[in-house]
Amino acid sequence: MTLISLLKREGPCLSSTLADLLIQSKNISAENARKVISRAVLAGEINSIKNVFPKREQFVYIRDSYGSDEFWQVLTDKLIESGSALGLALSALLARGGIIPKRDFGAASGSPVAMKKKISFTVVWQRLVKIGLCTEIILPEIGECIALREKDERRYDSVSRQIHARLVTESIFIATMVQWSQNLNLISYNLARTRLDEEGKPPAISNYLFDLTGPSYLSPLVTPGSDVNKPGFFACDVLLGTKVTLTQVQPFIAKCKSLRSIRNVGKSLFMLAASQFDKDAFHALKKEGVIPATPENLFGEEFAKSLRELNDFLFYYFTNASSNLEKIDSIMVALTNVKGAAAQLQGALFEYLVAEVMKHEGAVEIGKVFRSADGKKAESDVFIAKGYQEVRFIECKGYKPYSFVKHEDVKHWIGDQVPVFYDAAKKEKPEADIHVEFWTTGKLGLDSQLSLEKFRDNNSVRKRYKIHVLEAHDVKKRFHATRNKNLINVYEKHFAEPFYKEKKLDDLRESYRLAGGPQSYFEDEEK
Repeated sequence: MTLISLLKREGPCLSSTLADLLIQSKNISAENARKVISRAVLAGEINSIKNVFPKREQFVYIRDSYGSDEFWQVLTDKLIESGSALGLALSALLARGGIIPKRDFGAASGSPVAMKKKISFTVVWQRLVKIGLCTEIILPEIGECIALREKDERRYDSVSRQIHARLVTESIFIATMVQWSQNLNLISYNLARTRLDEEGKPPAISNYLFDLTGPSYLSPLVTPGSDVNKPGFFACDVLLGTKVTLTQVQPFIAKCKSLRSIRNVGKSLFMLAASQFDKDAFHALKKEGVIPATPENLFGEEFAKSLRELNDFLFYYFTNASSNLEKIDSIMVALTNVKGAAAQLQGALFEYLVAEVMKHEGAVEIGKVFRSADGKKAESDVFIAKGYQEVRFIECKGYKPYSFVKHEDVKHWIGDQVPVFYDAAKKEKPEADIHVEFWTTGKLGLDSQLSLEKFRDNNSVRKRYKIHVLEAHDVKKRFHATRNKNLINVYEKHFAEPFYKEKKLDDLRESYRLAGGPQSYFEDEEK
């Protein structure tokens, strides 16, 4: 058999495996087999990945197999078997659909920020990009990401909505985990750190990042000291929307093992939360003393179902579905008892209500990505096209009523998004009237008002588009103008009023002796 025939039969493999197959099929020496492979690689007959395996081993494959599920799985497995940090990172990427926001890569990769005799996660992603296995991309509304390299890079934009849905769902779960761990006194109440925090230190233990961390003073985790007790830690990573395999839990296990080997790091309780684990992954985590948790076994079936519904709604939303308002209402009712979840849901779901307001104005699309002539991208939260006569690009910012909109968001809309929308509209519908709109349930600060005023002044000269800025009171008028009772009720209930309120516990009396008390309490029964 020829070398290519062997690779077609065997699939992507290590060069040593291919050499063994050559020795068996052609009855040649090991040295000759290695030379045959080297010549084939140099001639471009087969492809190889070099300098990632020990002992000058190569990963060999035919061109057509690149990017297949088998290619990624075999490469990842072989790298992990060799102890490579690159394999752990590829495993983390595969577990998350092949795309990870750069800000989350450190926690997911299993590698430290910096450590002696360990490769940092920054070096890991740089090496993956350098050898051509990964690429750095920018997804609208998500930002910079690390992605497995695909044959057609246009596919990345088409899956950004799915990535966004997972990230929003995970953010709600992380907020729930914070509240749960605080209520159980598992972590110090005000010292929890999560990947959602925009300020302060990232969630970490020593040099390893996690999705959630906090110091713990539970007695099994505390280390007695001469002066004061040293706290331990609780750490959790989150991966929802998939059944996690044995290979995919290896990055988390690697972090746990490394931390336990470091002196002067407090005792730690580790948890990996996922929608589901396969049997091997579940037992591997338990063997390492890690808690394998799911939304269902932590918070019950109703909560887990609400998370699934949120993810599916964000991903599969259809503008004219009659159940949209009912789903938004049920999701928010189910999840907004979680402290911190309200703001997350308002931000994620406001654009869907705006789409309901605008659905009779033309063909409505949620989260449509546009490109300018120079390759820049921008996502319109709500896009409406009325034939070739009119196009509307609406940016939606759901906030707690009358809280201030981030000035950075306003600057980003004016400076980065609107130019892309204008360029794309002129290319696709050159005769259409262009409307750029900014809707928010919050309030614009002075800096934002000045920026918008300057934006309007500049446009009054060039008259490129019509600008509409709607703050909370304006948005309320637009919703009421629809005369859609169900739509108005959902808006008023979840967006016009602060709807997260701390639940007050019913006052209970102290314990007492049931058979005690005055004799008069029991006289009627004795008669």
